[in-house]
Amino acid sequence: MSTTETRSLKAAPETVTGTHTDCPIESSNEEIAALAYSYWEARGCSGGSPEQDWLQAENELRKLRSQQCALRILEETPCALQ
Repeated sequence: MSTTETRSLKAAPETVTGTHTDCPIESSNEEIAALAYSYWEARGCSGGSPEQDWLQAENELRKLRSQQCALRILEETPCALQ
């Protein structure tokens, strides 16, 4: 196999039973920070723990991304919604 063929194979998206596995689960620090900040604002800009807010935001965004990914896979899978 040539180097060009190897590169093109690596560039192709991985598939599992016809669905793409390119669903990002991890959120950016900016997304996490914005959500954590919104928790602090919702408490009236006082009290709470920045670390707890960060962890809660991480978990909430991870759960949301996971759900979005699952829906995308279901939509791409033939007969999955029948």
